[in-house]
Amino acid sequence: AGLMVGIPALFFHRFLLRRVEELVVGMEQEAIKLVEVVQGDRDVDLGEGKA
Repeated sequence: AGLMVGIPALFFHRFLLRRVEELVVGMEQEAIKLVEVVQGDRDVDLGEGKA
């Protein structure tokens, strides 16, 4: 009886783990884009201040 619960639970756990990892990678990529945009705006602002 234990294997009837354990095996599907293992598959479900691996499915969710893979899904979470995909979401984390996507969030990291979007965060990098955001940092690049913010950093780019800062570079433009600093350049204008020096001129």
